[in-house]
Amino acid sequence: MKYLYKMTFMISILFIVSGCAALNGPKAPESDKSIENIINLDGKSKDDIYISANGWFVDNFNSAESVIQFQDKEAGKIMGKYIFELQESTYFFRIKSTISIDIKDNKARVKIYDPMVAVVGDALNGIYPEAPSYKSEITVPVMAKAKIRWSELLADLEKNLNKKSDW
Repeated sequence: MKYLYKMTFMISILFIVSGCAALNGPKAPESDKSIENIINLDGKSKDDIYISANGWFVDNFNSAESVIQFQDKEAGKIMGKYIFELQESTYFFRIKSTISIDIKDNKARVKIYDPMVAVVGDALNGIYPEAPSYKSEITVPVMAKAKIRWSELLADLEKNLNKKSDW
């Protein structure tokens, strides 16, 4: 029985220490805080790409905070804020970042950058009732998970832009 108490205590300590690393661990360097991809779209006009990209924004930005902030069809530019949540260790984080799409005939350049992070809850207390405050300092493990989510978002955009329409 004594062994069981010691093991429970040790696991609890490891759980708490690993949670602290997600908040107070090494900070991600600025060079890791963005991702960029150029999507080749042979045979697609600037207007077709713009319409598809705009539709993709509407389909994927379904949070009240994820919004298109700027769009200019003539310039071929769409920008918005993208917000998602993730868990790292014992904490729940909300990541807010900027996504920018530059469009021209046969190509789109997508950049996701300027991540801001807020702690919105933890495994012991659940989601915190107060509004989160965003900070620009983001730890390496949280940034690594954010970049995975960004990569998935870019892959989804590329798939959407390459879709053939029957219309």
